Amino acid sequence: MIEDRTIKTRTGILFIATTFIWLIVLLKLFVIQVIKAEHYQKICSKQSTDKVILKPRRGNIFDRNGNPLTMNILSYSVYAHPYLIKDKRETARILSRITGKSEKYYFSLINNNKTFVWLEKNLKIDEIKSSTIDNLNIQGIVVEKKYRRYYPYGEIFAQLIGFANSDNEGICGIELEYNPYLKGVPGWKICYKDGKGNLLERPDIPRKNPVDGNNIFLTIDKDFQTILHEELLNVYKNTKADKAMGIVMNPTTGEILAIASAPSFDPNKPGDYPIDNQKISAITDIFEPGSTLKIVTATAAFEERIVEPDDSIYCENGKMRVGDITIHDAEPYGTLSFSQVIEKSSNIGTIKIAQKLGKEKLYEYILRFGFGLKTGIKLPGEENGIVHHLKKWNLITLAQASIGHGICCTAIQLANSYCAIANGGYLLRPIIIKKIESPEGIPIQRSKTELIRQVAKKQNIEKIRRLLRLTVEEGTGIKANIEGINIAGKTGTAQKVINGKYSKNDYVATFVGFFPVEKPKYLCVVVVDNPRGRHHTGGYVSAPVVREVFKRIINITDDTSIYADNKALYEKQSVTENHSLPVRKTSKARKNSVAISTYSYITRMPDLKGKTLREALNLTSGLGLNIEIHGYGIVYYQSIRPGLTVTPGEKCVIKLRQYN
Repeated sequence: MIEDRTIKTRTGILFIATTFIWLIVLLKLFVIQVIKAEHYQKICSKQSTDKVILKPRRGNIFDRNGNPLTMNILSYSVYAHPYLIKDKRETARILSRITGKSEKYYFSLINNNKTFVWLEKNLKIDEIKSSTIDNLNIQGIVVEKKYRRYYPYGEIFAQLIGFANSDNEGICGIELEYNPYLKGVPGWKICYKDGKGNLLERPDIPRKNPVDGNNIFLTIDKDFQTILHEELLNVYKNTKADKAMGIVMNPTTGEILAIASAPSFDPNKPGDYPIDNQKISAITDIFEPGSTLKIVTATAAFEERIVEPDDSIYCENGKMRVGDITIHDAEPYGTLSFSQVIEKSSNIGTIKIAQKLGKEKLYEYILRFGFGLKTGIKLPGEENGIVHHLKKWNLITLAQASIGHGICCTAIQLANSYCAIANGGYLLRPIIIKKIESPEGIPIQRSKTELIRQVAKKQNIEKIRRLLRLTVEEGTGIKANIEGINIAGKTGTAQKVINGKYSKNDYVATFVGFFPVEKPKYLCVVVVDNPRGRHHTGGYVSAPVVREVFKRIINITDDTSIYADNKALYEKQSVTENHSLPVRKTSKARKNSVAISTYSYITRMPDLKGKTLREALNLTSGLGLNIEIHGYGIVYYQSIRPGLTVTPGEKCVIKLRQYN
């Protein structure tokens, strides 16, 4: 009896305990599934879902005529989580079939229990042997598909455009300055992991699509840029200079048509070059302008009625003391007219006029022409230059400043000041961006000519232009002269300051020219830093470079108003040499005439197979096609067959690959 009662008691206790435990479990389940259901659902969702960022396509950069200067090329990156891969031998075999690399190569990478390992980075489409990469579904293998920035013109536009990194961020140049416009806005999608660990998009949560970047159209003409780049590279190599830089501008609008320097770099592999090569030297590097600044002194003298072109000035037979320094001329000039002072670039004649003008007025006009202040061009790294405050000026400072010494400027400041001479006396804001458009072609921003100030009266500017024409016809700038073309310009040669002293062996050679002098349309400045060899002056080193740039520009323009006399079209020898620029076709107006260019209006698709990317782009540049590029190397496929009629805006896919 006692035993039965004990058993019943124990059974009752066990029952009560079990019931109590179950009540606790049920209560806990009730709390989890009902009271705190939402809280735990969020935790569960976070553990089983991922927010995947959708990268936008970076906007492209074009020249003024719509030629693409950047491209976004499709590439693949593949990585693995080896610890998740079940059949590593089969996985290596599949990867080998896709890329053509050995099975052994991939097996050595994944035959371990690591959590992460890169298999391929930026795999170009022409390196892929099988399209199965787009549908690869192997546990532990992840394929990233993205667009990589490509620069088809390499060194030609490198410093101006700059480059963007793999994270779609601009590093220098236009890519940096206009990064907010170009990079677009990322989107996202919510994904969950399936049994194999693959991410699948959740259909119940709408995605946010990325917004692609805007497109930027520069004021640059790609043909002018190519010409300038090649001529600067030639003088840089031939003179063994430290650097050569230049700008081509439209003086009536302030538009920059070309801007370059040598040496440059390849933006597709920037790490192979010194970082200094990435600078836009024409706006970042300062130098003494030398005699090119004499036009400021001359303009001030005309404005203040100090001198007239025919006034005589005694130039002291080439030597004159100012304070405790001696000023020299290149030749022992006696009495010269003021026109001859500028034409022959007499330092002494210019200084004598500056002394009559006074330091206050000269200082005022130097600032009026934009020296000592940034031009405001919308590019990164622009320098102010150096113009010492008037309080620091004395007789020597006045003398030096009047001939371009003791003052430092950038090439863009110098070019812009001469634009004011070329356009009738108006200092304009330099323009590099023509317009910005959305991916759909909707205008976002359009640049307009911006007047900063009038620097002088038109009649006095006309006097300066005539002096500059004489300088090229008969004076120090004669090596910039082109028969049949009225070019005006000014040479400049300045000793470099080394360790606080003017060097007797290191110089900066400068020339600024524009044409036609009657109604200027093109202006070019070339600055050669420390040319080595027989000659070091602006007249010998830089003027011939400007001449070659202008000759080649004439060869690709159909504007006959640039000629001093239209008879030159029929009577003069061609002013151009055989420089290939296949984008624009040149035709002779008559036998032995100046070459006149016209755009090709071909409406049939050319054969691109076997061409390089640059050749293909040149052949199609006049068709207005929407070109989509895949791969690198030589064209082996084009989606529009050769000979077919095409219309502007039509899409054409070009595929390239490298051949051994």
